[in-house]
Amino acid sequence: MKENSIMYLVEAKVDEKDLSSLRELIKKMVDHTREEEGALTYHWSIKGNTVHTIEHYRDNEAAKIHLADFTQHFAKDYMDLVEVTACTVYGRPNTEVKTVLDGFEAVYRETIDGFVK
Repeated sequence: MKENSIMYLVEAKVDEKDLSSLRELIKKMVDHTREEEGALTYHWSIKGNTVHTIEHYRDNEAAKIHLADFTQHFAKDYMDLVEVTACTVYGRPNTEVKTVLDGFEAVYRETIDGFVK
C-alpha cells in the first residue's frame, strides 16, 4: 500500500426499479472519475440489489478532489437511487476526507502493511 493512499469500499442497496438509472449514473461517474488526477482504482459491482464500489486514491488530496467532485455533480442523484449500508476506509484519511466519508457512517481501518504496484 502506498503510505499516503486512501482506499474505501462502499456498499449500498438499490431497488430493482432503480437499477437502470443507477447503471446510467455509474457510467457518468466512471467517465468523470477516469479524468481525475490521483484516482488509482474506481470499480463498481452489482449483484442482486447490492452495489459495491471500490475506490483508491493516491493520497488525501486526490481523495478530497474526488469527493468534492462527487458532492457537486453526483451525490444527490446517487443518494436518491441507493441506501448506503457500509463504508470501510483504509489508510490514513485526513480531517477533510473524514468529514465527507463520515456522512456515509464510515468505519476506519488503518493499513498496517501491504503494497500497490
